[in-house]
Amino acid sequence: MVSNKGYIGIVVQDSYFKDIHIDLQSIIVDMLDDRKRQLRDRCDFSVQRSRVNMNPQAQKYNKPKGPTESLLVFS
Repeated sequence: MVSNKGYIGIVVQDSYFKDIHIDLQSIIVDMLDDRKRQLRDRCDFSVQRSRVNMNPQAQKYNKPKGPTESLLVFS
């Protein structure tokens, strides 16, 4: 039998496909909600350095300067 009494901490970063925002944080929250886990806390951080800045083609799409990285804590 599996116990659900512990906490899960996940660090995730949102992303873009061309100019479409991929909200990975919401996807993870929905996936764990389906497994009866509840989001207890979320801390967002802006990321200054990202691999997207290495791709000159990525600059032509309209998006914010940097991705958001989040710590998601579930029980």
